[in-house]
Amino acid sequence: DAPATSSPAPSEPEEPSAPVESEPDFIDEHRTDIVVSAKMILDRFITDYKIPLATQLWTIAKFDNEGAIAAMADITEKSTDATVIAVVVLTPVMDGESMTGATPHYVSVGDTLYGDDGYCDDVFAILEGIGSGQ
Repeated sequence: DAPATSSPAPSEPEEPSAPVESEPDFIDEHRTDIVVSAKMILDRFITDYKIPLATQLWTIAKFDNEGAIAAMADITEKSTDATVIAVVVLTPVMDGESMTGATPHYVSVGDTLYGDDGYCDDVFAILEGIGSGQ
């Protein structure tokens, strides 16, 4: 009986982490929608870049606790073959379980900022503080 009582113990610490794991599930379930939305947002601002649609070429992460997501990918300028990083922070627009679009908050390509509605300011200020050692 002793092994039976010790076997549930390892699963108990995993239970509190279950809510944390639910967010990557959203990203995993909607990874293609997120990439397509990010590409469509980038297409509004830039034209001469090769933007990957392969989801494995994108880094996608939870941006905040309000549901925003950061999506980043290396994109290539067609005429020079120069590669830069594109960053899109968006909030998915949901219709039930389906992602039907996205609200862009921050769009940058390389050193060029194309869109910033101020949504990311608080998080960026925290990151800036960390980066400057404050």
